[in-house]
Amino acid sequence: MVLAASSADPTPIARRGRKVAALLSREAEVEITAPNGTHLTLDLKGRAAKVDDGIVDAHDVKAGDNMASVPPGSAYVAPDETSAEGTAVFDLPEPYLGMLARGIRMEFRDGKATWTAESGADLLRKQFEEAKGPKDRIGGISIGLNPDARYGFLQDDLVAGNVLLWIGDNSETGGRNKVDFAMSGRLSRATVRVGKKIVVQDGRLNP
Repeated sequence: MVLAASSADPTPIARRGRKVAALLSREAEVEITAPNGTHLTLDLKGRAAKVDDGIVDAHDVKAGDNMASVPPGSAYVAPDETSAEGTAVFDLPEPYLGMLARGIRMEFRDGKATWTAESGADLLRKQFEEAKGPKDRIGGISIGLNPDARYGFLQDDLVAGNVLLWIGDNSETGGRNKVDFAMSGRLSRATVRVGKKIVVQDGRLNP
């Protein structure tokens, strides 16, 4: 799977990535839903979204981005850190420092998250409790773009149509959360609306 995802043609990944990034770069409301009870809204502030498409071109170099990930395949942005409201129930395990946290659930009220996990959360909980700063604020949203990535591996977030959300630090993606903690969760069957545009429909990338 890693070989296939790493060998995927970067041109269509980049083309789709530009479309998704353009939507994520707007000032707009994002609504994320899934059949498992996920219903979350957050606001975009017009920050420039980034694309990891496996290509380093002149535009990337000019922007100071001279590296690419292999395998590639995500578009991501830091939203308004105080805007998240609702519930996210993640249906994929979250790899973290050698273990898998399963059944992560985040509840956002007044922009702040509380979270639980069905298993594997001890280390995450310790890191969360020791961290100082906006550890409970939404950090970002990432949408997978790679058509040859498959679920069941560490690269779940790259699968085309996957939705990854995280709380905590987003200082490297243009956000204002600066904290020594970040935790993410992944959704395989989400529907994502940005403004009036459906970007992901039932886990399938729409653009």
